[in-house]
Amino acid sequence: MSTKEENIQIDLGHSLFFMREDGIVQVNGRDHTYSVNELKEGIECMRSFCSARPYPFLFIAQKNSMFDSAALSYFSTRGALSFSGARAYVLHSRIQRMLAAIFVSDRNNDSPAKAFRTKGEAIEWLNTQITRF
Repeated sequence: MSTKEENIQIDLGHSLFFMREDGIVQVNGRDHTYSVNELKEGIECMRSFCSARPYPFLFIAQKNSMFDSAALSYFSTRGALSFSGARAYVLHSRIQRMLAAIFVSDRNNDSPAKAFRTKGEAIEWLNTQITRF
């Protein structure tokens, strides 16, 4: 399935946000260590896409995309991810997957979340979750 990915785009320097044609908000991360302030900035950006209802969220990490400890702590709070319907993360390194195991399985968030190795697998899973929201 081909999607047109050139709708509204917001480039925050550390991440590129855009709404895909299939209703998924995609975030292309960059090789960067994200701080809590950058995470909050990204969350505000997501809220601008998701003002009417929760949207499925796809984060595509780069090989060296990481979150500092304060960002990871904030990421697992209940309110931090209330904008999303379901969350999929495309991760590349073992360290990324280990950290994701912590915040993807966190019970403080009401929306389902899962980590993947490929974008295709992540999109396929998100499409199964869309009907839940």
